Amino acid sequence: MFIYGIVISFINAIIANKKGYSPVLWFFANSPLAFIIIIFKSNSNLEEDQEERESMIKTSNREAVWLIVLGVIVTSLQILFNYGIGQY
Repeated sequence: MFIYGIVISFINAIIANKKGYSPVLWFFANSPLAFIIIIFKSNSNLEEDQEERESMIKTSNREAVWLIVLGVIVTSLQILFNYGIGQY
């Protein structure tokens, strides 16, 4: 499972970099949902209007941050229920 997460992270980062988005943010948004989102996102490098391109990049970065936050919340809840709250 750990290897799967690392592989998905690198694939997300590579695809994000090729499309002109932040590879670091998409690396840490390592989930199948993030993979599906980044696959279907438009390529910002093809956008000729600079304002539109910047808007696409900001939106993409925001989506990646929300996926990271969601992953942290889900992982924290799993830890709490498996090792903390769930044992009572």
